[in-house]
Amino acid sequence: MDGFCLWPSEVRNPHRSDWCSKRDVVGELAEAVRGAGMRFGVYYSGGLDSTFNDWPIGTTADMVRAIPRGAYPAYADAQGRELVRRYRPSVLWNDIAWPGTAERLYSLFAHYYGRVPDGVVNDDFLRRDELLWMLVEIVAKGGNLLLNVGPRGVDAQVPEPQLERLGWLREWFPPVAGALSATRPWVTPGNTTAEGRPVRYTARGDSVFAFVQVGTAGWATLAELASTPTTAVTTLDGAAVDWRDGPAGIEVDFPEAGAGPAVVDLQGVVARPA
Repeated sequence: MDGFCLWPSEVRNPHRSDWCSKRDVVGELAEAVRGAGMRFGVYYSGGLDSTFNDWPIGTTADMVRAIPRGAYPAYADAQGRELVRRYRPSVLWNDIAWPGTAERLYSLFAHYYGRVPDGVVNDDFLRRDELLWMLVEIVAKGGNLLLNVGPRGVDAQVPEPQLERLGWLREWFPPVAGALSATRPWVTPGNTTAEGRPVRYTARGDSVFAFVQVGTAGWATLAELASTPTTAVTTLDGAAVDWRDGPAGIEVDFPEAGAGPAVVDLQGVVARPA
């Protein structure tokens, strides 16, 4: 929480000069852990940093008041990327929360998975829609999601926020399990629809599953896909979904999906030429 870095960071703290160790403690630990045949992970406290906001914490309201803003999100993002670049950790572990926008967080994840394709992150980064989308994002790139759930020392009970996150997944996952379990990455993980909605793809057999973020019904253009004479589009339970060929790709009328990402099953499609 004091923001002191245990590695010789090149990202300078604007409030405390040289607020980092000159000795590369993280690097030495990484070398020792990997030398023993284990995987190495790093921990970063993204929710609080007293060098940016030293509000005393005695209550939950105080903790909210103590969350750094202003220049802090860019600082935390830069240090997160530095940790990935220097140590390529198998686990990127954040504590409490993450500052800044979801788009910036997804960019950090993309940076991480681009360098550590089999890496995992914990669930303290995210809120509901972000957690569900992160699961889709990871599976679309061939990864697995690691959630940290553990009992408190004081009463051996799992904290309510952790139970809540498990509840989100328990509620959302079963209807979409066919598009996530035992799937493989498609030829591209996806980018955005022509309407600006993020899209991700998974595949199994002849099916390509398309997920769009923000689970509202409506037409979306999938620029990576082209139809064939056998193309069909359905929901995961087999109901027909309206679609058509458009000038920028296949246009699909995504069904209402509630609080999570919307998904359809496209059969008989191919990658659209760039």
